Amino acid sequence: EENNFEPLREGLNLKCNLEEEDFVKTYWADIKFPISMVTLEVANNIERLKPFGNGNEKPVFTDLNVKIKKVFLIGKNKNVLKFEFFTENGSIEGIMFRNTKDFIETVKATLGAEIINDSVEFKNKNQTIDLMYYPSINRYMGNQRLQLEIITYRFR
Repeated sequence: EENNFEPLREGLNLKCNLEEEDFVKTYWADIKFPISMVTLEVANNIERLKPFGNGNEKPVFTDLNVKIKKVFLIGKNKNVLKFEFFTENGSIEGIMFRNTKDFIETVKATLGAEIINDSVEFKNKNQTIDLMYYPSINRYMGNQRLQLEIITYRFR
C-alpha cells in the first residue's frame, strides 16, 4: 500500500549493502581491436549481423592510446562531435552523438582545450584517448565512408 512505501524504501536501503563503487557506470567491450585494422569490409561484415537489439547487441570494440587529429562540433545544434584519428594507415573518422557536453567540459577543465570556430583545440598536440566504439558505414548521397561510432572514451 502507498502508506507503506517509505518504510519499505528505508528497509531496502538499510539491507542493500551497496558501496559507492556500485554506482559507477561499467562498460563492456567484446574485443580489443585497433582502429587501424577497421576497414569498410569489416564494417560491412558487422552489418550482416543486423538487426541489433535486445538479445543481439551491437559488437563493441576498444582501442587504447588513439591519437586525436581533430575534433569538431557539428549539427544544427552543435551537439554532435566529429573526430579524426591518426592511424598507421592514415586517418579514420569518428562520430559521437551522446555525452558531447561532458566531453567538452572535460577537455576544457582537465586538458585546457579551447573551442575555436566549433573546433576543439588541444594544448597537447599529441593528445591520446582510449575508445569504445562500433565500426559503421556513413552512407550519404550514394557514397559510403567508414566511421567509428564512439560509445565512450577515457583521456590519457
